[in-house]
Amino acid sequence: MKQTLLILFLCCWGGVLLKGQSITSVVPSQNPVRGGEVLTVNISGSGTNFSAGSANYIAAIFGSTSVHGIVDLNTVTNTNMDVTFYVPCGVCGNADLSVTTPANGQMTYANAFSVSCGQITSVNPNVGTVGQNLTVGISGTNMNFGQGSNAAWVYFYDPATGNYLFPSTNPGGTSNSITVDVNIPQGTCNGSYDVIVYPGSNSCAITMPNAFDVIGNTGQITMVNPDTITPGQTLPITISGTGVNFQQGSLLVYFRKSNGQRFYATASNVSANSVTVNYTTPNYMCGGSYDVCVEQTPNTCPVCFEDGLYVNAQNVPAVITNVTSSPSPAQGGQSLVLNISGTGIDFTQGSSMYFMLRNTVTGAGVGSSFSAPISTNEVMAYFNSMPYDCGNYDLEVYVPNTCSNNILTYNNAVTVSSTLNPVLYSVYPYPSPTAGQLRLRLSGANIDFTQGSSMLSVRLVSPTTGTVLTGSNIIPSNFSNSIATVDFTPSVNDCGYYNLEVMNVPVGCGGTTTVGYHRLVGVNIRHCASNAPSSLTTHSGGNNNSIVSKVNDGLDGLEGENDLQILDATDVGSNGLLVQVFPNPMDEETTILVEAEEQKVLNFALYDVLGQQVKQVEFNSNERLQVNRENLPAGMYIYRILDATGNPLHVGKLEMK
Repeated sequence: MKQTLLILFLCCWGGVLLKGQSITSVVPSQNPVRGGEVLTVNISGSGTNFSAGSANYIAAIFGSTSVHGIVDLNTVTNTNMDVTFYVPCGVCGNADLSVTTPANGQMTYANAFSVSCGQITSVNPNVGTVGQNLTVGISGTNMNFGQGSNAAWVYFYDPATGNYLFPSTNPGGTSNSITVDVNIPQGTCNGSYDVIVYPGSNSCAITMPNAFDVIGNTGQITMVNPDTITPGQTLPITISGTGVNFQQGSLLVYFRKSNGQRFYATASNVSANSVTVNYTTPNYMCGGSYDVCVEQTPNTCPVCFEDGLYVNAQNVPAVITNVTSSPSPAQGGQSLVLNISGTGIDFTQGSSMYFMLRNTVTGAGVGSSFSAPISTNEVMAYFNSMPYDCGNYDLEVYVPNTCSNNILTYNNAVTVSSTLNPVLYSVYPYPSPTAGQLRLRLSGANIDFTQGSSMLSVRLVSPTTGTVLTGSNIIPSNFSNSIATVDFTPSVNDCGYYNLEVMNVPVGCGGTTTVGYHRLVGVNIRHCASNAPSSLTTHSGGNNNSIVSKVNDGLDGLEGENDLQILDATDVGSNGLLVQVFPNPMDEETTILVEAEEQKVLNFALYDVLGQQVKQVEFNSNERLQVNRENLPAGMYIYRILDATGNPLHVGKLEMK
């Protein structure tokens, strides 16, 4: 019989110990969807605690992109919830699901759902000439063109000149093909155009680069002399061409790098077929080949000579040398500031420079919200909200105007060590069913009180004596997991003020923390022991709406009904002092501690029952003062705390045994 019971006991507890938390299924309401669309999925789990609701963090990870999900609070149970994703443009493929809860930490589910990748596959015809009106057919996959003229929005764009071509009509097409009528106006620039399509009601653009060529202006540059220069050098450069007339309108001359960077020159001698510029090559001009371009009046079609000028320059390698983060380590969902230093980089380029942090494992990335250059070699980059994926992040810096790689990487620049920021908003008394018991109501965020004492522990800690009151019976609220009541059973020896702490609070990434309350909690038991502080007054700030806790030993006749008294700031004056006298009554010595928002010179004055001053000592606030009895007889004394000019700030009673 004993063996049977033992086997049953081990089986039951073994089942409990082997039970883990995991995602068991993800059921999309639409499958597949496209970038720019909305997807709602139902997530089921085993051994999970989803009831934290909005405190849960759900992300769909598409390679290097992480998409945040929004929890439908009306559907949440411990093992089930609906989550909506707004799939951004350009995101497609299979998504891995990451679910982080305060109770369970981070859980993953591979290939949870997929997003279709729209693609243009052909444009026919792909060449047109100036003045021509032609019908162009566009085909693709996963396009959802539908039928009719409202099925898609199509246009052609030349990134080199910034020119657009808009179809005159959209005759319509099938799901994956459409035809458009295109009129190429006179004066259209010669060049390659990207074909850009917004299929159906989708807000995402699908692009086929260099898909359509326009044969326009036939003028060309035939010679650049000299065709090689050195940074710092000043010399005339003559540009000659055919089929051009440089004397028509004003001229814009520039040298263009393959990355789009331009260096402008001023024309000094112009004829129909040639132009001369006196050019001083900047010292920071990178080495390599440049296109030589001339525009007859700005924003007209440029005439360019590809690789017409070569710059002899010693390329200075661009390197990120140091990155410091604040705070360090970083926290998921919270803002972050990076101080970035480097060489061979001009950080004053401003908005043309971009900063990205990318998780080294999941690829989840976040871009900077803005940057503030400190010097040419130093910049501050600001990130509004870090991803919730734990681990190390590499810094990627996109620098268009450098002489080397445009993307610079600094490995392991940032570490995200937590994904939740638990805080306590308020602590206040709550009716207790048992006499002599203290019940506190706690309110906070990112703290799942449903875990109860199996995970959390709550305590009161005296900052002066070290006394610890341990809370028991954590009772979560039935309408919010961030509210709970906690019971304490103090004795008359426990009068005083305390710091409140909630320990073992999950912060994600498998870690926990201790959350403290930013105000002192005053415990006021009727008939306090004689060593309790004679008076304690605290408040959190200078406005009249601040919460105040007050502890009293009954000397002024106050007998509170509650173990914790909460008073308004207007009831305690405006000096902002926290005065402690312990022990009181005293034998041979006692300690005076006056805490203030800033250090100040004070005086401690002691008077006998006849009003005669028997002792006065100068001391500083926020420092302990030891007061010796010396030869003073037993009895009751009055003490005053005075400022440096003798004005009284606080009055209390001190008893000598």
